[in-house]
Amino acid sequence: MKRGWGVLCGDLDRRVLAAGGRLYFAKDSRTTPEMVRAISPRLDEWQRVCDGVDPEGVFVSDLACRLPLVDDRVGEACAG
Repeated sequence: MKRGWGVLCGDLDRRVLAAGGRLYFAKDSRTTPEMVRAISPRLDEWQRVCDGVDPEGVFVSDLACRLPLVDDRVGEACAG
């Protein structure tokens, strides 16, 4: 990414969030854990559901590892 683009994209993300917008996770490659928490007020609830359905972390995505959207126990699957 060329110099300055990261700052510009971060600014645009904050503007989208301020306007009530959301990220398109399927195409996002640079969002931060802080941004995900800011746009996902029910993230903790979603994580509990995922932990109940997939307690071993078999279906954990690269995105969930990168942000991280999984708890430490399941997150160990991300390291390997």
